Amino acid sequence: MAVRQEPPNDIEAERKIVGAAILQPSLIDEMVARLCVEDFYHAHYRQLYAAVLDLVVAGEPVSAATV
Repeated sequence: MAVRQEPPNDIEAERKIVGAAILQPSLIDEMVARLCVEDFYHAHYRQLYAAVLDLVVAGEPVSAATV
């Protein structure tokens, strides 16, 4: 019987990355260079990061209110 392994993930790290993107938008360029949406394991943080990226592409400000 094969045991299914969960891929490596860290919900706390994902939370901090998304939080930093929202609270310190000046970091977003560096984040985009290193992370893509698919790098997030948890769907909630994947969706939030995608929303941040969508705002950046649209030239809109990134904040807690806009995400």
